[in-house]
Amino acid sequence: MVLSNNMEHINYVEILKKKLQSLFEKEDWSEKDFSEVFYATDSKIQVIWILNDWVKDGKYIEESMRVAEILKNDRDPIINSEEDKNAKDGKDINFIHTVRGSLPYLLEKITASLKTEYYTRILDVTEDLLNDKNIYVRAHAVTALLSLSYNVYATNRNDGTPFNFEDRERVRVLALRVLNENHVYPRVLEFVTRVFDRLRRLNENDAKVFFDYLLYKNIEEKTYNPDYVLENVAPLLIYYAEFRIKIKDNFNDTFFKELLISVIKTAPPRLKSTLVWHIWKVIEEDASCLGAFEKYIDIIFEGDFQKETVGQLEILMEKVFSIDQNLGIIIFKKYINYIEKRQTNEMLWLLSVQDFLPKIADFDADIFLESLKSLVGIWRKGNAYIGDYKNLFNSFTYIKEKTKRELVRYEVLKIFSEMHKIKSEVLESYED
Repeated sequence: MVLSNNMEHINYVEILKKKLQSLFEKEDWSEKDFSEVFYATDSKIQVIWILNDWVKDGKYIEESMRVAEILKNDRDPIINSEEDKNAKDGKDINFIHTVRGSLPYLLEKITASLKTEYYTRILDVTEDLLNDKNIYVRAHAVTALLSLSYNVYATNRNDGTPFNFEDRERVRVLALRVLNENHVYPRVLEFVTRVFDRLRRLNENDAKVFFDYLLYKNIEEKTYNPDYVLENVAPLLIYYAEFRIKIKDNFNDTFFKELLISVIKTAPPRLKSTLVWHIWKVIEEDASCLGAFEKYIDIIFEGDFQKETVGQLEILMEKVFSIDQNLGIIIFKKYINYIEKRQTNEMLWLLSVQDFLPKIADFDADIFLESLKSLVGIWRKGNAYIGDYKNLFNSFTYIKEKTKRELVRYEVLKIFSEMHKIKSEVLESYED
């Protein structure tokens, strides 16, 4: 039965392709000609995806543009459709169907052809879709704007010839307008963040507006937007605080440095974790950035403990240790203090701390012993994995000075003997 349905669908698509090709063979086919052949909603949706494939192969680009100009006013979907209601309610709308909802993806393919003579017409259709009364359509229309934003700063093609994009400023203006008119719809903002990830030369005023709307659902109360919006804002916070100034157009980044600090202090768990991820990625790619980011790293450990950040913080410490062992130890101590703020008894997995203890022991025996005691204190509170017991115990062997190593060994034995009273396998793990 499934096979039969698939075959019927394939035959249906092939019939539509032949009808399209027959229509396109007419020299002056009109909107009326198109509508007489493709009047059913399903057939129009199928036509859009057929044209997607053809444009991708470099065929029927003019014809596809004309179809887009016709279908931008199609009746599907209606206002207050299920898709519209879902978009307004903040439900997931990352599915593509309906006629006008599918159209931006055809515009995206035409844009990708790099035939800039179509860009003004693409923008015209895109702007109409961004003004659509159906919020679902508006959100997906941003995809067409995103495709144009990829080349908004391009001046030359790969072969060195000029890349003529006369309406590039219109892309920026339209993106800001969409932001201003749809900031109450987080699902639209989810799409808009991707556009601003390409428009990385905003001036100070435009960038402030961008962050106000994308960070906060209530600007005055500083209540944050949903996570699905914020995750794409995180890298832009870092960019405008530390890297935007490199364009050298008199951009003042003071406000954005302060904004990043404020957000790190108050961010909900997922946003804070995402920011930590981006910070360690920057340091991994360019170790010279560590100095500039040290002030942000310090602030990460302020405020209440957030379990979601633990994994990313351990990776951050690993990156810092590989560059500056002294700073790595300072951050490790702050990390332990951060963990000690834990209020709940939910299971906590500290998977990498055992890898840092040998480095600390090699650097300073007293700090090592202090760190081990703090870790065991976290373990004593229950529901915390702090590493393999044998590895933890043997960390003291990395202390270089023999006398000091023996003194610390005695202290470590006392610590583990106390742990054994709570959990018998602790002692058994290193008795051999």
